[in-house]
Amino acid sequence: MAKGYRELRKVWTQLKSYPALKWFLVAFFFYNMAVQTVMYLATLFGVKEISWPDEQSRQSGLIVCILLIQFVAIGGAYLFSTLSAKFGNIKALIISIFVWMMICVSVYGLVYVRLIFISPLPLWDW
Repeated sequence: MAKGYRELRKVWTQLKSYPALKWFLVAFFFYNMAVQTVMYLATLFGVKEISWPDEQSRQSGLIVCILLIQFVAIGGAYLFSTLSAKFGNIKALIISIFVWMMICVSVYGLVYVRLIFISPLPLWDW
């Protein structure tokens, strides 16, 4: 295990001669963690917040939700490959992180913040 960490340290020091690659890897790490977090929390949201009539429909519903996330991700991958070809990888990653942040803030606002301009009740009390 220590040998693996030494190898990582060696690669990280070699990245000093490639600052753009180093920043790309850092940005990609945060992007990837954000995507994984959203997928994990979407599953938790489906389990805890949605009232399923029984266990069978809960399992089926969660499978459909995960598949839907994957199909939306396919479309997003095509969109961001086009953006990457047009603007470059780093700018495309910056755009995608900004879009993810806006999606997360919007969903939080829809679910947990009282939308007074629509209803004085939270979304789950409708």
